[in-house]
Amino acid sequence: AAPSAALSPDKNSSSASTGGDSTKSDDEPQQTVIPNLAAYVQVNPNLTQLFEQVKGGPLSTHITLDLLKRSVPIAVDNAIREIIQPVVERSVSIACITSKAILTKDFAMEGDEKKMQKAAQLMVANLAGSLALVTCREPLHSSISTHLRQILSSAINDATGNSSTSTQLGELEKNALDQCCAICSTDNLELGCRLIEKAATEKAVRKLNDTIAPALATRRDTREQKGQLYYDMSIFGSENQRYPRELPDMLRPKPGGLRPEQLLVYEAFQRIPRQPQPTQSSSESQSGQSTGDASNNSSSHLNMNAIQAIALKLDKTVETLLTTAGPRAQEISLAMIPPEHEIKQLIAAIPRVVDASSIGSADTDSILSFSQGILKRIYEVDLSQRLRLEALIALLEMLNKICPQLGRNIGTWTQYAPTANDAQRKLHRAVLLLLVRSDLVQIDALDAHLAKSADEGRDQVWLEFLILFVRAATLENIVPPAKMPNMINIIQLIA
Repeated sequence: AAPSAALSPDKNSSSASTGGDSTKSDDEPQQTVIPNLAAYVQVNPNLTQLFEQVKGGPLSTHITLDLLKRSVPIAVDNAIREIIQPVVERSVSIACITSKAILTKDFAMEGDEKKMQKAAQLMVANLAGSLALVTCREPLHSSISTHLRQILSSAINDATGNSSTSTQLGELEKNALDQCCAICSTDNLELGCRLIEKAATEKAVRKLNDTIAPALATRRDTREQKGQLYYDMSIFGSENQRYPRELPDMLRPKPGGLRPEQLLVYEAFQRIPRQPQPTQSSSESQSGQSTGDASNNSSSHLNMNAIQAIALKLDKTVETLLTTAGPRAQEISLAMIPPEHEIKQLIAAIPRVVDASSIGSADTDSILSFSQGILKRIYEVDLSQRLRLEALIALLEMLNKICPQLGRNIGTWTQYAPTANDAQRKLHRAVLLLLVRSDLVQIDALDAHLAKSADEGRDQVWLEFLILFVRAATLENIVPPAKMPNMINIIQLIA
């Protein structure tokens, strides 16, 4: 059972007390607005091992497991209440408008108000909940981490007597604190999402019930008072109205109401599966990585939340480095980054949070879907940000070690990359070179594809692309000409 989400987004949740008063004693439990939330929040007991590398500093001295157990529920509570109102309002509005429009059409000739009400509740609950989940996941993850960092930093300042100023942390301490916050956020993300989903679902059902109440009453009164079945002819509108007149026959409302197979469409909403929760928290796997005990602590099953957290942290770390570098950012490559840097450490963490021997078919699908998103992100990167390109491709390279199917699919995915203009083709060429260098795209398949695209030299756009690709691959020692026979033949043909 989940904690009750006493979070009506209609209320002024932002003014509610967080219960995070730092004047409370260590033994006095801090309260959350969401009842009993602390009982469901996960705090991995191994998290404090993150701070062993900075012994003697304020983190190892003042951040204890008890402090984390008090702070994480407050951070989760604050984060949920911070984003719940806009997420729920938007999700409920879209779900209710969509459901009402479809129900009005489908049930225009359905006289049984109970069937209509049940279908309405199933549809709007699923739509609102799904929209809320999709909308809240990223901002909630970021918000939990931010609130927890603020709470822990405040606790450190109070403990060191620097309540008026911030205690200065070293680079290693900042990284350890950021990683601790990211792990706690990832471990409790699913809980927060479910609470927001529950709030959206309940509000959507109430709102749609109120919206369709007149239609339900009309159907009931028509049957009970007149002994007739109700038909809503208003949906047919004027002669110039296309719908539902131009709908396929099976979708048009017909006398007698919905047939059983049509009602199954609505009943299916309650059978749509939700994404399963991870079988092991990311803190178990990531803290194991940080303490060098990955073999004992890494997840025995796929933990997509942990992988997503690493990818998110990697992107932010690269962004910080590029921003710091300023005008020289375009000169930075992944090869220039030392092994101990956080970027390299994050990339190397991927195999440690997943046991490749336990990957099943469902896990493979999850990795492939996630990797498609990464590849899409790659094609949105500015070509001047070489470090970001190489870091994302290195991430795919690590995922390929866990899921070899990825390497067999990327080549096909790249064939659908945007290449409508010169800038897109230039980026596409750079990406292909990096993918080939990382063995994520097989050169023999790419050789055949690019040669076919050039059409024996008749397609000038792809001919130029092919020539520049061969030149770069050869000069950068990525692929020898002997492994690109089809492209070399075309170049010799037009020479």
